[in-house]
Amino acid sequence: RRQRQMCIRDRPNSVRDVRFAKPISDNEFQVQVGAMQTHASAIKLWKLLQQEHTKLFNHLQPRITLSENTERRVYRIQTGPFANFKEANDFCEKLLNHPVNAGCLPIQNK
Repeated sequence: RRQRQMCIRDRPNSVRDVRFAKPISDNEFQVQVGAMQTHASAIKLWKLLQQEHTKLFNHLQPRITLSENTERRVYRIQTGPFANFKEANDFCEKLLNHPVNAGCLPIQNK
């Protein structure tokens, strides 16, 4: 299994560019908001979440992680960091209390 981490960075004129992300520190929490079959779909989901839930996502950057094995490729869309599980879980509860086209799962880096 191979993994690469990428994130989307803001550029002038609202153009988005995918770059390799810095690793998140050990013991920090993130939330996973989706897993898509293509990179384009992952970016599309992130942009949709930013547009529909501006207050929740305005200070966050995505971390798009490619996981692949012999059977399939999955692009996981994660964001954070959050200081602890409660903060990550509270974010998920706020997100899921609105109509949303995504899930939300707190995860911890180890």
